[in-house]
Amino acid sequence: MRAAVAQVVAAHDGIALADLPARVVAWWSDPEANPGAFDAERFVSEFIAPDRQWLRDFVALQRDGRLPAGSDLPALVARRLRWDTLAELGYGSAIGRTLERTRAAAVGVDRDALERACRAARLRIREAFGGLRGLEPAPVRALVLGILRRMKDRGAIRGDLASAWLANGGRRWQLNRDRALQDFGRRSALPVFPADPSGASGGGGAGAGAGRDGLEPLIAGRGGRSPGTRHGPRRS
Repeated sequence: MRAAVAQVVAAHDGIALADLPARVVAWWSDPEANPGAFDAERFVSEFIAPDRQWLRDFVALQRDGRLPAGSDLPALVARRLRWDTLAELGYGSAIGRTLERTRAAAVGVDRDALERACRAARLRIREAFGGLRGLEPAPVRALVLGILRRMKDRGAIRGDLASAWLANGGRRWQLNRDRALQDFGRRSALPVFPADPSGASGGGGAGAGAGRDGLEPLIAGRGGRSPGTRHGPRRS
């Protein structure tokens, strides 16, 4: 999977992280996106996760060399591939020989959007805290970059699967009901989105407050290392 994602990143240097999962699926399954795309059987064989190989349609594919008529297995594999792509560059980016660790790809920020966010944050901080009216831009930028880096490393990346999960409460058991995804135990890594005590989720969840499996309180802290200023994943 990592090699497949790396090839898509190389072909679409600078792609937005939120757009990457769908592009990976299209690149390997849609001939209009990539003349070298696989047919349905090859796509499933290449990308089905080991923990989903028990599915009935995959057993039939191994036995007969073709998928049963009307099989939904390609769609399930595509869903899992979208999830795993974001996990690779998000909450799973520090596990094993990931694309970031091997320098096959890097995640950066949009400079213009970053500067707008920093200006807005500085204004709100100065208005809210009278003792910080002389706050300089540099510490605000460090704070914003630190928050962004933590969100990225915790997997707080907007995508169709995670957004739907958060909108429905962000509970671990809800992911386990999705046949495309792995089984998530109590010790399994999950994407974690910021939330404030009022229940607002940074991932767009409705009424999903702090304390849910996919949410953590948003607190101010020291800024971490900059995640870079490159526009999306790129080759080293």
